[in-house]
Amino acid sequence: CELAQRPRTTMEPGRAEAEQERALRKEAHYGPALYERIVLRGGRLIALGEELEMDWRRKGPRSGARVPSRLDLALGDPRGRELRRAIEADLAALKEGDLLPGELECVRGWRAWSRGDARGALGSMHAAVERDAMLEEAIEALATFRIELDGEAAVETVVALLTEAAKRDAGYLGYAKRRGEIRLSKGLVLRARGEDPFEWYRSALND
Repeated sequence: CELAQRPRTTMEPGRAEAEQERALRKEAHYGPALYERIVLRGGRLIALGEELEMDWRRKGPRSGARVPSRLDLALGDPRGRELRRAIEADLAALKEGDLLPGELECVRGWRAWSRGDARGALGSMHAAVERDAMLEEAIEALATFRIELDGEAAVETVVALLTEAAKRDAGYLGYAKRRGEIRLSKGLVLRARGEDPFEWYRSALND
């Protein structure tokens, strides 16, 4: 709902979730609130994967070990499995007729992501952005999913995507925040390889 969306778009997810819960207590199948809750829970699933990847790297994996994907890490954790069940429940309660075309593709993307289908999730988010170029949640998810699938090779493309989105919607701070996180991550990768990360760190701080 609009009250739930407002704090989410101003980067206050905790308040957004509280607004949704209030709306859904009044009307359990209210489509806009269910949509917002799916978006926020999807964001929590992404954040969990990032947290678990950092923990995995801090523990010092054995030499030659395959780096697990953030999605695999999240869905392999009890908290991630609980989020998946919660997303599935909201998807089951949601009526497709309550959504705009871009939003419909967006929830299809979260359905795929919560089921471990990163490629399908990427395709759905791409379709969502094609249908609505101002759909912030789809643009951010598209950037995240592309990094998940293509890793370091996708960084410059994703930075360009977020930069263009920020130009179209200068009032939304989430693009700069996500771009800064991606630039910082790129710098950390370079540093781990013994390469100079300075420019990536500098641009991350600017974001």
